[in-house]
Amino acid sequence: MFNKKIDLTAGFWWAILLLLTVFITDNFVIRLILSLPLICFLTGHTVLRAIKPVQTATPLEHSALAAGLSIAVCVGGGFLLNMISMLNPIGWAIWIMVVNGFAGLIALRQPYKPFVLAELPRIRVWHGLVLCAAIGVTSGSYLLAAYTIDTFHEFKYTEFWLIPEIPGKMVIGVQSGESELEEYDIEVIAVDSTDKAPAGRANTAMIAAFRSIDLAPGDQWVRELTVGVNHKRVEANLYRARDHAVYRKVSALTPGPAKL
Repeated sequence: MFNKKIDLTAGFWWAILLLLTVFITDNFVIRLILSLPLICFLTGHTVLRAIKPVQTATPLEHSALAAGLSIAVCVGGGFLLNMISMLNPIGWAIWIMVVNGFAGLIALRQPYKPFVLAELPRIRVWHGLVLCAAIGVTSGSYLLAAYTIDTFHEFKYTEFWLIPEIPGKMVIGVQSGESELEEYDIEVIAVDSTDKAPAGRANTAMIAAFRSIDLAPGDQWVRELTVGVNHKRVEANLYRARDHAVYRKVSALTPGPAKL
């Protein structure tokens, strides 16, 4: 009787073998070989035998349902294991063993009907060509993705900032996003609007200047500035020393004196 019902308990015994293997070795290849039958077929087959799907389903349809159900059980198990902080190889092995054991126990208590594995269809030349094309597209996509991860770099740019800190103080900084060593100059200017100035104009005064700042890719330069509390606004220009062109420009309102 046990031999006739071996397909009802195959998933459970295979899951026990997987659990023992997880405890014994951390070899990825061995674990993968033992996991694939459970993830791709055995678990879903055992569950289907327990819930008695439509009896008119052909062996091929049963196999497709078993494959999909196996994956669904694993997805659902992933959410559950994550909730109980057991999302690890041992947790996965225990989950699959419990599902197969419970489903197998239910299936054993039901009238047994022999299960015949689906027969492979006749393979024609065009089947092989389509399969090779699919394998080629999948492999090419994977290799392209792997290559892109190693070579793709997000757009980088040199950052320049001027941040009010406390009354009379500001922090100015530069972080290089260039691909090679670059030399910069910085000029900090106070801008004071006045009614006596011509329309559209403002009085300006140099507060600080920093020359020949060499920054390698990824390097950062930060300084604290004393700007006082009598200026309404402060502007800072970042120049590339090689052509003295304005590369970045920032401005900030100066924080007023603290109120008592």
